[in-house]
Amino acid sequence: MSEPIDHISSIDERKKSNGLSEIRHIITNRRSIRRFDSMRPDNELILDILDVGQWAPTHCNTQDVYFLVIDDNKIKQQIVDMGGSIIIKSAPVGVLVLYKNSSDNLEYLDYIQSGAAVIQNILLYAHAIGLGTCWIAHLPRKDDLRKLLNIPTSYDPIAYILMGYPLKEPPNVPRKHLISEIVSYNSIEMEHFQPDTSNQKKFRRSFRKLYYKSPTFIKKIINPIVDKLFVKKFGD
Repeated sequence: MSEPIDHISSIDERKKSNGLSEIRHIITNRRSIRRFDSMRPDNELILDILDVGQWAPTHCNTQDVYFLVIDDNKIKQQIVDMGGSIIIKSAPVGVLVLYKNSSDNLEYLDYIQSGAAVIQNILLYAHAIGLGTCWIAHLPRKDDLRKLLNIPTSYDPIAYILMGYPLKEPPNVPRKHLISEIVSYNSIEMEHFQPDTSNQKKFRRSFRKLYYKSPTFIKKIINPIVDKLFVKKFGD
């Protein structure tokens, strides 16, 4: 059991005495990786990462996560052809995170929150041991993935994680806001928020809806365009 934090000591002293500086460094230096070395991480390493993932908090301690490891290039290509992000093909291994959808909390979809917490554990631990990851939510429709990968209807795909050794060290990316700019106490002062008056969000949502409904051959045509306009701009 770890020693309790002395609340009288300064933040810097706490960091030094409890290893918090290293934890903070891991969190603040993790980056999404989209270009990977061809070398595949071995299964023992992958299982170690996924084991750390399952220690994340889950709603009502359900622990109903399931992992589908994908290293078959043919299956990766099928996922892309059906509407998944084209960068799925760039990583030697992918992990599709599933979570049981039996929760009755449809207002906050706590099973999706549980799956997201698992994913964050995986991303941080993988980074700490030298692997690169990228959280992918640009995926085919859930029903299409179920048919392709034999996923039972009692489980929902939450997201896909690219996993492998980074091709290069990613650049440091500063945060958009100071923490003082995005924190309120007890009530939000609405002048801090700028209303979204553009039609861009409506257009993007409508386009995505049409994209999901389009046949596979249309998605094959659109994906390279999406890659050129969106993926390449990250450069990592």
